[in-house]
Amino acid sequence: MANFAVSSISDASRPQLFGQLGPDIFTVFSGGNRLLYERAILAVYDDFYRSDLLFPTEAEVVGVIYNCITREPSLWAEDEAAVDLDRLVTRTGRRVRRRRVVGVDNQATGTAISRSRHIYNRMLQTGWLDEASYGLKTTVEMPSGAIRLAEFLCTLKEGGAEQLGGLVVEVRNAIRAVREKPAENALGLNKAAQDSARFGRYLRSVLAALREVDRQVLASDS
Repeated sequence: MANFAVSSISDASRPQLFGQLGPDIFTVFSGGNRLLYERAILAVYDDFYRSDLLFPTEAEVVGVIYNCITREPSLWAEDEAAVDLDRLVTRTGRRVRRRRVVGVDNQATGTAISRSRHIYNRMLQTGWLDEASYGLKTTVEMPSGAIRLAEFLCTLKEGGAEQLGGLVVEVRNAIRAVREKPAENALGLNKAAQDSARFGRYLRSVLAALREVDRQVLASDS
């Protein structure tokens, strides 16, 4: 009984996937604008949180979302014709200003800004973003769980072929080093085993994708 209690406490104390993510974080992918939210999340993550230590303002984040809408406006309103939109000038703080361009549709620009703010607020509400205040300055942060999830989405989008191609070479070199000098390179063997398992998971994902292609081909009429 004591062992069961210790096991239960230990399992409960471990950080779980949904313990690190907001309860509504996946709801942005459940509606008709799921592709637009995917583009916006990846763009915001790539511009501000993936590599450089940046502390963007609300206006800067909204500007990145706005650019996603202007690049692919059909993702929000598929029945509307494409229109030319103003570019945004991002400044410190919350206010977003327009950079006027001759011949654009002012109403469409205003609509796009409104939609950008809507997406930003939804990302706040669902746990993709968070606001932090330092004195008089308010910056936008991405929680750690959301960062990990965004990085996973980036990996899915970019694919791992080039990265895992180099991984095979690393595993082979690690095994060779252990054979030549086992006492000095023994620690590298554990990493090589982990990398080999990672490569196996990648091959399994490729096989699953090929099965899906096979099903689509067999179900095709032509």
